[in-house]
Amino acid sequence: MLSPRRVTLGNFTPPQRTPWGGNKILSKYKAGLSLNLDSDAKVGESWEVSTEPSFPSTLDGGEFLADAIAVDPEGWLGRTITESYDGQNPLLVKLIDAETTLSVQVHPPEDYELLGPDESGKTEAWIVLESEPGAAIYLGFVEGVTAATVERYVTSGSSLEPLLNRVAVQPGDVFVIRPGVVHALGAGVTVLEPQRVRPGRRAVTYRLWDWNRTFDERGNISLAGKKRPLHVHESLAVTDWTNVTTTLLPTQRSQRQQTGTAIVPSILIDEPELFVQEYATTMSAALPARDRMLAVLCLSGHLDVMWAEGAFELRSGETCVVPARTQGARLALRDGRAMVACVQS
Repeated sequence: MLSPRRVTLGNFTPPQRTPWGGNKILSKYKAGLSLNLDSDAKVGESWEVSTEPSFPSTLDGGEFLADAIAVDPEGWLGRTITESYDGQNPLLVKLIDAETTLSVQVHPPEDYELLGPDESGKTEAWIVLESEPGAAIYLGFVEGVTAATVERYVTSGSSLEPLLNRVAVQPGDVFVIRPGVVHALGAGVTVLEPQRVRPGRRAVTYRLWDWNRTFDERGNISLAGKKRPLHVHESLAVTDWTNVTTTLLPTQRSQRQQTGTAIVPSILIDEPELFVQEYATTMSAALPARDRMLAVLCLSGHLDVMWAEGAFELRSGETCVVPARTQGARLALRDGRAMVACVQS
């Protein structure tokens, strides 16, 4: 029988890759985990569960998650995902903390004909964990914007912000961002980001605009630095122009659900691509029966992960993966918050 496995800590992006990062991941979500890192260090992304080649996850004992799955794909992933993805894992889960606004970007469809053999489009979601007053994200464009208008603004060096649809956010907001939707995470927003990515490939992000910023070699904003490369032609080519002016509101807001006097897990996302469930305060419940590998993240408090043959505890900031064939799996949360995510199809 396959058992849940802890994911090792410290799969962080360097500031050169995510220069917009803040310090909440280390100072809050990973505090107290003996990472031997400065808690004030800037970390934009923590790749919590990944078999993506850029930042692959390792398990307790040093084994790559991808290698563990390869030994028993159906046991880890379930029959449907194994058959659909040739026995490889399509789930990627990140923590993202934006101290400054991310670039305006768009992802191509997974089957986009111009992608290379090692590239993938993706569907992702943002679950807002916290946001500073007045914080927002950008989704799509305002009424009347065309590809020609966007290209003219970008190539002339004009600010693209007046053309973007700005959406104020608050903790608990949930957004599903499919390929073709132009988007940017705003300053002061921290999110959990589950994604579906073609296994063994690098997820492609086309950068449409970067707020006319320049960065030095360390990833700091500097007037003497250089601009990051843009992908204007590629971005405009994959943008879904049939739906760019729709105001994209949250899929829903996270709410604790009660059955009688018992608090039960809340389903945040149940879409064709992704499923996410939230555990909050103090509760004990069986993990959802999905016949999928589940990513389990303890965001605060203490979380006991139990199954028929054993148990272990996750502290705040720790993550584990639960194979599809694990029997009797359940969680017991104490005064905290946890998320469970999987790919649906």
